[in-house]
Amino acid sequence: MFATPFKNGKTYGDCFANKGIGVRQNYPTFDEKEGKVITLELALNRCREANGEAPYSYLKDEMASLTAYMAFTSRGQKMDIRIPSDPRALEAYENGKRYFYTRRGQLNFSCATCHVQSPGEHIRAEILAPALGIMNAMPIYRSEWSGMGTTSRRFLTCNSQTRAVPLEPQSDEYRDLEYYLSYVANGLPISGPGARP
Repeated sequence: MFATPFKNGKTYGDCFANKGIGVRQNYPTFDEKEGKVITLELALNRCREANGEAPYSYLKDEMASLTAYMAFTSRGQKMDIRIPSDPRALEAYENGKRYFYTRRGQLNFSCATCHVQSPGEHIRAEILAPALGIMNAMPIYRSEWSGMGTTSRRFLTCNSQTRAVPLEPQSDEYRDLEYYLSYVANGLPISGPGARP
């Protein structure tokens, strides 16, 4: 799927450094020209659109397959997210951190409620994962989904489970959250695609 040419003869490899092999540890990245965080999922859909193809859903199916392959080619590489000398990049990091620690939804949970205060604890049959390194295993297979899901899908699911209103996939808030979580995992190896109960 990754190597299959688009209608114009180009491939995903034409859109990424090193032909897209072994680059997962560098995403998300901050685009200084655009002034925003670019996730791997967003970069893949932008690649498709630049080559005359329709974008994929950000949640599962083809997008999960593509990101799973790219993560697999990067296994063992250390997460290497950079914050350039651009105040907008630091602001994106801080916005992601703020989102992570802000309580929301009917249950008044923050991301940290589960992934900092309670990792290893059980919620029904599920074991809560620690925040540190959680992005390194993305995308993931979850039993409740009976399939693979992207980072976007996981963020939406977390918001729904805490009875908060999920945001749009690839919203600025979710991209900044992914930037924050990935940056704090710098130095930890890529282990995706992963699996969760």
